[in-house]
Amino acid sequence: ENFLTEHGWDKFYKITELKSFFLMYHDARLMNIIPKSFFKHPAEIERLRQLIAAKSHIRQQLRKS
Repeated sequence: ENFLTEHGWDKFYKITELKSFFLMYHDARLMNIIPKSFFKHPAEIERLRQLIAAKSHIRQQLRKS
């Protein structure tokens, strides 16, 4: 089974990028885990970094390419 959840950027307060995942926090105890293996091309990961960087209300810890 699969399911789909959609959240607007305003629902996140913090996003942390790890080696293999993005952790997208709704609050201190609730987050979505986005595996980088989900993306088919490295350019898609870079595009997500760009989208996150443009959101000034979100605390960010992003890796360099």
